[in-house]
Amino acid sequence: MANGAPITARDLFLSRDLTEAEAHGYLAAHGFRDPATADELLQQLADDLPTRLALGELADLLIETLTEAADPDAAVAGFCRYVANRFPKSSFIGYLQDDPRTLQILTALLGASPLLGDILIRNPEHLHWLHRELDCPPPDLADYQAELNQLLAQDADAGRRLDMLKRFQRRETLRIAGRDLLEKDTLRSTTEQLSSLADVLAEGVLRAVRTAANEAGGEAYGSFAVIGMGRLGGRELSYSPDIRLACLYDPDDPADAAAEVHFRQLTHRLTAGLSETAGAGYRVEHGLQPPGSRAGGALTLEQGVRYCERAAGTDERLALINMRPIAGDPALARRFLERVRPIVFGARPDPTALDARNVRTGPAGSREVELFTRRLRLLHGARHPDLQDANTLAALAQLAASGLVAATVAEPLAEAYSFLRRLEHRLQIGGDGQAAVLPEDPAEVEIAARRMGFATSADLESALASHRSVVKEHCAGG
Repeated sequence: MANGAPITARDLFLSRDLTEAEAHGYLAAHGFRDPATADELLQQLADDLPTRLALGELADLLIETLTEAADPDAAVAGFCRYVANRFPKSSFIGYLQDDPRTLQILTALLGASPLLGDILIRNPEHLHWLHRELDCPPPDLADYQAELNQLLAQDADAGRRLDMLKRFQRRETLRIAGRDLLEKDTLRSTTEQLSSLADVLAEGVLRAVRTAANEAGGEAYGSFAVIGMGRLGGRELSYSPDIRLACLYDPDDPADAAAEVHFRQLTHRLTAGLSETAGAGYRVEHGLQPPGSRAGGALTLEQGVRYCERAAGTDERLALINMRPIAGDPALARRFLERVRPIVFGARPDPTALDARNVRTGPAGSREVELFTRRLRLLHGARHPDLQDANTLAALAQLAASGLVAATVAEPLAEAYSFLRRLEHRLQIGGDGQAAVLPEDPAEVEIAARRMGFATSADLESALASHRSVVKEHCAGG
């Protein structure tokens, strides 16, 4: 500045002597990647004298909170968009001056997530609601169900109900993510809230589409239930819009072909409603889909049970572990789960898929090295033809020679892979020709150790642990 005084945040709005270059330098020094754009946005916001004066008073606190955000550039852009929608702007800025916590909440969310910024800008009043909610315990499923009932009681029209659910979803996403970002809740609490929200949205959409069907003169045809699967079923949903559902029905008259059509249409409308409700949209995947199923995602109770009976492989049964009712007729859902849980959990798991002592498919087994190498061959094979016909050991050597993988990674991986394959072969030679599982019987482990050239089983297991640690470090689960 002309007078040589140090630049302050207030000068960005109130100094006549501050040059653009000085303003940009000040903002760059405070962590803005694009200081010119940040300055331009702030100056556009200060387009009247009351707003400029209010920003000058807030400036020190504003720059401090913006630079504390995860992305200061996103935070300043969101802040300017948000404040531009508050009238009068100067009064709202004065409110932020009096309530620094609200400013901190606002900039933290705007700098962390474009989605949350869009929700706040579309619904400015949600900021004050969220401020209050941060001091309350997080809602549980019963709280969400009570809110859903209160919401749906306001209007019986199916279309307007779907619009209300869409607004409800946006507001609750803001609450959950806000509490998460501001570290009010544990990971478990956050995933349970996200799951509970999906539960009540599924129930709300189902009620709305059934109301629409009833208004059109449709019949009930029987009972209908929605089962949550995967992360939703385990109450560990993330912010990803992907959810997995199984839709089941029990027709009043199994011989009535119209029932299948009805429940196929109901499932389609439920899926469409959930996609619309979640803003960007839940991406709904339908589970329990046997080959040749014609019901568009909906299965009869008996079809669902038969599917589970045929899911004999461990991988298939793993996909069925997390199942729970989330919407529709709870009695039908309970009948289904009572019949399939003994199927899912009753059979002995395939040891080749689950046994930690499996040196091929178990944790940090030889298969992880193979998958690691195959992915790199797929990624680089077009430019390095030598990788196209290579086996695992040859590929590791070629990857190192080409500089695609450090020798300090490729060489110990090759040693670990060779050890695991040798052990697998020794186990197969001494067993049924297919086994890759280290025996549990200490005497048999001693024999396997001697086959590998070790004096004791302890020496073998120590070497195995060492090589597995290499695989775990470099292959990250395959």
